[in-house]
Amino acid sequence: MPTFEFRLRFNMLKGNHIKSENEEIELLRTEQGHTIRLRAGSRGTPINKSSEIAILGGPYTSQDEARSAADSARAAVVVWAVKQRIGVDFGDGKLRALMTDAGKKHYERELGRPLRNDRLGIDVYESQEGLLFASVSIDAALGKNPESFIEQFRQGMTTPIPLSDKQRLAAELYGLSFFDMSFRSRFITLVTAVEALLDAPIRSQEIQSFINDAKTRADSLATDDATKQSMTSSLERIKYNSIGQTGRETAERLVAGREYDGLLAGKFFTHCYKLRSEIVHTGKPSDPTIDLLQVSNACQAFVADLLLASFGLPSP
Repeated sequence: MPTFEFRLRFNMLKGNHIKSENEEIELLRTEQGHTIRLRAGSRGTPINKSSEIAILGGPYTSQDEARSAADSARAAVVVWAVKQRIGVDFGDGKLRALMTDAGKKHYERELGRPLRNDRLGIDVYESQEGLLFASVSIDAALGKNPESFIEQFRQGMTTPIPLSDKQRLAAELYGLSFFDMSFRSRFITLVTAVEALLDAPIRSQEIQSFINDAKTRADSLATDDATKQSMTSSLERIKYNSIGQTGRETAERLVAGREYDGLLAGKFFTHCYKLRSEIVHTGKPSDPTIDLLQVSNACQAFVADLLLASFGLPSP
């Protein structure tokens, strides 16, 4: 019977790494005989010399079992990254081949071992003894405690936090914000992360009835179908609380009493959401005295606290 393994690849911001001189750390060994280990993205490289990380797990009896374990590992890394206030990038799940099939066969003959292309995100495959991964060069400098990573990873695997798709997306957007070199772009990504987290409640029955009447009137107008469709779609969205209102209420509920850039959480989100709209529509804030770098740094702390609170975890 074939067995299967997973490999979870992610990048941290260059300059960040997990501070261990080992080439491999055992993260978890389960009662079922599964072993999960952490390595640098390139084999033979000490972990503390790499901002490119691989987590490998197996053997599993099926592809589905391996993928489920990989999903749990990814969620554990996402929560760890938010706690540490660092960025992680899992890519878009698509394989970008580093070598052609012919090149792969050539190196397999040279090395005498099977070779598989490196892939950001989750890769599930049939177990092969001596399997190597084609990787890119690695460099790094600023360390994170390996004991903390191991402890939090084990906790995330043994007592997983059930993250919704919206929470995962918001956390991954937060992680990707660290890779934005422009603080204006970083700020927009962070506000979008909050927007992705929100779940706007539906308004009262009275308001819904009013909107349904307006949709009926719009549908009877003597205009083209595309215009009517646009109008009715806009009206349908009004049935739910606005992003601004929902974001403010969520911030006031999850991080009540906390201040960011001198503003309480709810008012800070309102400020950020207004700034984001101005930047998207005009390219800059309407107030030229606003220090967008300062607001971006405060927003990064705000989003991390908001995410952790939504996970049911305290902020460090």
